[in-house]
Amino acid sequence: MNDDSTDLGTRVSREKLLEEFKRIADEVGHIPRPYELRDTGQYTADDYFAEFGEWADVVEAAELKPQRADIIVETRRIQRKLDRTPTASQFDEYSYLERDDYKRHFDSWRDVLTAAEVFPSEEEIIQAIRDLEQETGDIPNTSEFADETAYRRVDYLYHFDSWTNALTEAGLTKDTDEVVAEISQLRDNLGRTPTQTEFEEQAEGHGRSSLKLFKSWTAALEAADAFPHREEVLDAIRGVARDTDGLPSPTDLLSQTALRRLDYRHHFGSWEQALEAADILPAKAELIEEICRLAEDSGRVSTQSEFEENTEFHSQAVLRHFESWEQALEAAEVLPDKPDILTEVEELAEDLGRVPTEDDIEDHASFRPRDWCQRFDSWEEVIEEAGIFPSKTKLVAELRRLKDNWGYEGLFDPTTHATRYPRSFYEHQFGSWEEALDAAAVLPSEREVVTEVKRLTEDYNRAPLSMEFDERANFHSRDCLRYFDSWEAALDEAGVFPTRAELVAELRRIEEEQGYEGLFSYLSTETRFPRSFYHYQFGSWDEALEAAEVLPSEQELLNELGRLIQTESTAPTREAVLSQTCFRQQDYVRYFNSINQAISEALRNSNSIDAIADDILTADQRQRLQDASRRDRRDRLVQIVRIRECSGL
Repeated sequence: MNDDSTDLGTRVSREKLLEEFKRIADEVGHIPRPYELRDTGQYTADDYFAEFGEWADVVEAAELKPQRADIIVETRRIQRKLDRTPTASQFDEYSYLERDDYKRHFDSWRDVLTAAEVFPSEEEIIQAIRDLEQETGDIPNTSEFADETAYRRVDYLYHFDSWTNALTEAGLTKDTDEVVAEISQLRDNLGRTPTQTEFEEQAEGHGRSSLKLFKSWTAALEAADAFPHREEVLDAIRGVARDTDGLPSPTDLLSQTALRRLDYRHHFGSWEQALEAADILPAKAELIEEICRLAEDSGRVSTQSEFEENTEFHSQAVLRHFESWEQALEAAEVLPDKPDILTEVEELAEDLGRVPTEDDIEDHASFRPRDWCQRFDSWEEVIEEAGIFPSKTKLVAELRRLKDNWGYEGLFDPTTHATRYPRSFYEHQFGSWEEALDAAAVLPSEREVVTEVKRLTEDYNRAPLSMEFDERANFHSRDCLRYFDSWEAALDEAGVFPTRAELVAELRRIEEEQGYEGLFSYLSTETRFPRSFYHYQFGSWDEALEAAEVLPSEQELLNELGRLIQTESTAPTREAVLSQTCFRQQDYVRYFNSINQAISEALRNSNSIDAIADDILTADQRQRLQDASRRDRRDRLVQIVRIRECSGL
């Protein structure tokens, strides 16, 4: 240690520390570790920690890039610290280096461990496996090996490539005969074919490693003759079928017998093939033949229910072979093709003297609506390709005929009249029902709407409501919205909307006859105008009430609260005010910030305040009131209310 050492009480400069650090790095061939400074450096590790704080900061300040040797040295240090092969995560945790540092020099973490020579030897791994087998009395698995020994998965993989190979080298694997015997024993114990999981959990020895002797679990079961015989499976399926309404499902078999999916799959490949072998499910060709026979006998394609009614087979049998009934019909080639459908539609149109509907197809055609859906996207497409789709001119003429014969309502309820075309035809040809009505010029004009509004106004001697317009007008109030933003705007345009004076007069009449409460239950009283009229004319209901001067004054509110205080002989709660007075919360808020503030003001004006205070205050609260009695009466009453609110009464 030279004179620059901190033992002399002088602080070493950062430049000297870094200069010495780089010199030692060149000398040892890697980034120095703190212990190496004791032997070759002028300064101690404490000097560096005092100046830089962390060792990684020293390395960074020295601008030294970790080399391959640094990674190896650091990996060995961590291995000694942990006394086992470190993982990459532990390298990140315990090293001053980072994961990116070793990735610059090695392709994988295993390459790092190999270069650092930190793996245990083959002999050590084998001995650890044997010791663990002796301790547990069973062949250990990988989890037990990692948990109960100082070694990791990477250790045995480095030497043996797999756990099975490691067990083999340790002389702990079973031979084929032993595994077969265990499977047979497990089958006898369970009374059925065991699953692989059950074998691994219950069989003696290490199940998974033992199964490496076979290509698959199925092969292991076959070697152990653990599958039930073919006839046993068929008898079980037939028995389940007798107790099942319709075709049995795999779930039925599993729930009613000891068999497993593996049993019938082993012998038949699939559930459908098992049903066929059991003479329960007819063959696909047989079903197709029956579908064709029915189509020929009836002259049209049968439905699923018709198939069940007229054959000995259940429709579920068909769906076992095909994804859908339609797919089965396609396979049987009984569905009409496009030319056949179009020809029949044309002939039916000629017989009916009009364009046929879907109901007509159901009643008269040899195919069903469902059948053409397989060939066309819509009924309109069928009609169009058949060349009989009505032109726009014909559709317009039909709309005008409907209006002439049945009035405006006939357009909106054509099902009750002899209409030639469904609404979908108009939507297909014009884009929408409304555009078709526009093209036919059958909708009322703005002038007609206004005229009708005026006519009903004369009948009612007032502006009609929209529901009254719907009942008695020649068309619907919704037609007004084609020209106006609202029903009220239509009335306004017609010059029949009530004036502000008329609306105010009506509010005052209701208030005079029904009282203040009548204004808010006016729908149950005789009123000439709905609330929406007031919103339209005044902007809001409250502004209408204010214009009519029917809202309570501040004094009226205080009088009502005083009456309540006098009646109850106590300060009322907010809930009592709303339930026992006729005024709303917003009425009180118009003059006071809250109902409680209104109550406070009413208490100030009450002659019963002393009695109320005695009634609601405890002895302690009375003392608090006495403390406040030196103030004027108004503040004294406010104190009572505050005390009351604090007490939660």
